[in-house]
Amino acid sequence: MALEFCLRHNSKCILTLDAFFPSASVFRMAGSVWSVATRQPLVSLIVRAKKNYVAYYEARQEKGSKGRPRKYGMKVYLAEVFDHMHLFEKAQCPVYGRMEDIFIMAENLLWNPTGDFVRFVFAVTGRGPIVLMCSDLGMDPLTAVRLYCARTRIETTF
Repeated sequence: MALEFCLRHNSKCILTLDAFFPSASVFRMAGSVWSVATRQPLVSLIVRAKKNYVAYYEARQEKGSKGRPRKYGMKVYLAEVFDHMHLFEKAQCPVYGRMEDIFIMAENLLWNPTGDFVRFVFAVTGRGPIVLMCSDLGMDPLTAVRLYCARTRIETTF
């Protein structure tokens, strides 16, 4: 439906989804239709990641090694990122209708189901830690959190 809406109105959309939807097929579908003017997909996704997900850094290319070059580097358990709070920045952001001080960090990592980079946004809010996955690798982390939290207001409107 989101793709049809974007094509019909010829405009870029941001689709926010809950933790039920982070699958490779959803990311592939969102990236399947591109805008010629902006050279980006028409649909950008913001999806909450499941707690047991892992991602990878890009592998370092070693000269002189035999065989196919490695694609995936060091494994990152997403839930364990919150053990390294010194990497996070403090910022103010509206979270579910209230302005809060949150701790936030973003990293573009390889996600195995898509075989491509996904922007992971790690945030610690008053409700606890959340991990968001964004198909737009340049998305501002605060914007991602703000839009994801606005999702509940939109759902109750329907």
